[in-house]
Amino acid sequence: GSTNTSWGAGLFFGVNNSLNKGLRVPGPFLSTNRAHAFAVWEAIRTCPVNRPLILYTTSDFVVGALTHYADRNAKSAWSCANGDLLRSITMRIRERDASIHLFLLPDWSRNKHLAEALSLASKGA
Repeated sequence: GSTNTSWGAGLFFGVNNSLNKGLRVPGPFLSTNRAHAFAVWEAIRTCPVNRPLILYTTSDFVVGALTHYADRNAKSAWSCANGDLLRSITMRIRERDASIHLFLLPDWSRNKHLAEALSLASKGA
């Protein structure tokens, strides 16, 4: 991570959707993993709790931290990298009435929604 760079996160909900946005990622130690975790946090925070949410990410870190390693991270009081965001994400997931599905896309994916999210992220930085 670096303290001298800015990172962006992009949320793309669909063409002309008012929820689409690019945001600057906060934090003193920025990294690609933090940017991805922040994007997931913002998507979950933005989407109404009674609406199903499908999240696509290219981040192995986020998928692993929220699935395979979530129990271990929670038991260690989220003392892992980006634990503040991961803890917030899991708390918000528990507050939701509707389902969340998290899908891992390959880095080389030609998914048009991914391209839009990346464009928004660069504008947010």
